[in-house]
Amino acid sequence: MPNRLRKRAPNARILVLASDPVVAALLGLFAEIADYTPAFAAEGERAEDAIERVRPLFVVLLDGSMQAAESDLFYARAARQRVALAVFGTSARTSFPQGALRRGIPCAPLPTELDKLEALLDAAAATRWWERSERRRTPVVEKGIDGALVLVDEQGRRWRVLDRRGSERRQSTQPSGGAQRLFVAEDGTTRVYPLDGEEEAPCTGVELARQLARAEEAPAQ
Repeated sequence: MPNRLRKRAPNARILVLASDPVVAALLGLFAEIADYTPAFAAEGERAEDAIERVRPLFVVLLDGSMQAAESDLFYARAARQRVALAVFGTSARTSFPQGALRRGIPCAPLPTELDKLEALLDAAAATRWWERSERRRTPVVEKGIDGALVLVDEQGRRWRVLDRRGSERRQSTQPSGGAQRLFVAEDGTTRVYPLDGEEEAPCTGVELARQLARAEEAPAQ
């Protein structure tokens, strides 16, 4: 038997968040065999709402193919509650979500054996990933899959960075020919920053974060 960590409380709950009900049932069965109490999201319930409803929690097992695995809102809710997390991949996924990797959250292939599940639970319980999440970080610039720039701000929130010239805008309060820099968050929030000629050049993460802080939220369409 593996030398796994002792449970924090009797009937410690393992919240299983999986897009495939068969996978959820398998992990729930393993959790029961390992003497944990499995819990699941309700039908139509968002992952971030489930972690607030199901308490107390020992570990949350998150399917890396779910939208929550790249959601800053989900990680912020989990960090606020200091919830232990582990992300599992499925056969259809070849890489783990960057949202989990950059936060130091344990990631592993789908555990199809009890020992592998227990090892993943141990790793999650031993990792205080929220402490990294709580520390302010230096803003950095990455390139998205489509080649667009992505700003990762001090809180770890990701913003797509898109530049538009005056001729590309259908509606604008800026003088004709003026350029704008759009910052688009994962939840669709958009902020607009008016550019001058010098600011149109590629920027560092710190400079983009400064622009983001001064940008105005775009009105709802």
